[in-house]
Amino acid sequence: MIQSQVLESMQKSVMPNRQDLTEITTACLDGADGFILSHETSVGGHFIDATINLAKAIAEAENVFDYEQAFINNRKDLIDMG
Repeated sequence: MIQSQVLESMQKSVMPNRQDLTEITTACLDGADGFILSHETSVGGHFIDATINLAKAIAEAENVFDYEQAFINNRKDLIDMG
């Protein structure tokens, strides 16, 4: 679970900056199970846009991840260990 200001730029801006989107993508590819928005939704002026942009960024990151290859790699690791 990731709880931080992953879309900090959206406290004042309608669009996230590149750094924020990169952090979300990296966290997804590293195996994050979920995200919690804090200041973006509690004090930010664009809380709905922040939520929508987070969902879009997660969906895009999941589209580029090769789940089949990850499964094969994990199986190989288990076989090598056994």
